[in-house]
Amino acid sequence: MNKKLIGLMVIGAVISVAALGYANHPGSEGGRGFYGGKGRCGGFEKGGRGHHGFGQFMQKAHFILENKEELGLTEEQVNTIKDLKIRVKKDLINLRAETQLNMVDIQSQLKTDDVNVQAVNALVDQGFANTSTRVKSIIDSYAKLKSTLTPEQKAKLKEIFKGKKERS
Repeated sequence: MNKKLIGLMVIGAVISVAALGYANHPGSEGGRGFYGGKGRCGGFEKGGRGHHGFGQFMQKAHFILENKEELGLTEEQVNTIKDLKIRVKKDLINLRAETQLNMVDIQSQLKTDDVNVQAVNALVDQGFANTSTRVKSIIDSYAKLKSTLTPEQKAKLKEIFKGKKERS
C-alpha cells in the first residue's frame, strides 16, 4: 500500500511538471500553443505566456524586428536578434526533448516491480536541472536582446509600443 501511494505521488508530481511543458501545444484545439501563441511558425513569432519566458522573448524580438526601420537598427543588430531567436528556439526544442526523454525514463522506473524511489527522485531532479539550465539560457538571451539596442532605440521602442497599444 505504501509503495503504491509513493508511486502515485511521484506520478502526480511528474504529470504536473510535464503538463507545464506539453499543455496546449501547437496541435491542440483552441490552445495558445506550446510556443506562446498562435502566430507565425506555429507560434514562434507571436509571444504571450509561453514556456518559461519563451513567449515574452519571442514577442519582444518579433516586435523589434517588425519595427527595425523606425528604430533605425543596423544590419548587425538585426542579425544579432535573429541569431538570438534561433538560439532560443533551439533551447526550447532541446528542453522539450529532454523533458520527454526524462519522462520515459521515469515511467520505465515506475513500471518495475520494485520501484527504486531514489533512482526516480534522481531522474526528477535531473529534469528540473535541465529545465533550470534552459530557462537561464532564455533569460541570458533576453538580456542580450535588450542590450543590443541603444538607449535611444529603447526609448523609441517604448514610444512605438505605447502608440500601437493605444490604437488597439
